[in-house]
Amino acid sequence: MKAKALIFDFDGTIADTWDVGNAAFKNTYERFMGKVLTDGELMTHGGYVEEVIVHRLVPHAHAEAEEFFFQEFTRQHDLHAALFDGIMPLLESLTSSNKRLAVVTAKGVHAAQISLERFPIGHLFERFSTATLETASKTPRISNQVQRWSLEASQAAYIGDTVSDMTQAREAGVVPLGAAWGGVATPDELRDAGADAVFTEPSQLLDWLHS
Repeated sequence: MKAKALIFDFDGTIADTWDVGNAAFKNTYERFMGKVLTDGELMTHGGYVEEVIVHRLVPHAHAEAEEFFFQEFTRQHDLHAALFDGIMPLLESLTSSNKRLAVVTAKGVHAAQISLERFPIGHLFERFSTATLETASKTPRISNQVQRWSLEASQAAYIGDTVSDMTQAREAGVVPLGAAWGGVATPDELRDAGADAVFTEPSQLLDWLHS
């Protein structure tokens, strides 16, 4: 076995939810600011939890905008979000083989609760670590989870779908693994960011662990 414990990203790795948040932010911005929010403009607010992004986008009415955002997030989630094919068999197989599992996500607690109410997967993980109002950085939370397990960093892996995920996994000293099945970053982009291995479907992760 190449890793005693696995820490998963959520959006784009476990669930196809990237468009859910993006649509909710754009619809909130249009509702309160009367303008269209471009992908490029939205990207400049990355690295923050949902509530903070809403406050930055709609500073004059952030409380109302936050309430609207989460209503819209829930609506978009029900319309479009889904677990990736093969994720449940992967998680169940890892659980049955006594792998220690956790999630470290950039989602805030409110958004995470909405997702977990719709995807009954919380019981498969020992811990579901969400971002805070202060920071969405994953590096310290990955390190903290490894310490909770009393493992060396090299004995754990982080599975994520973005270049940032690979960077933060390396910063935490864990094995970076690229989840390319969601199409957010290409396999080459994930490898160039330092991924030890890249998978285009969840079952390949099991093959890698047993190789």
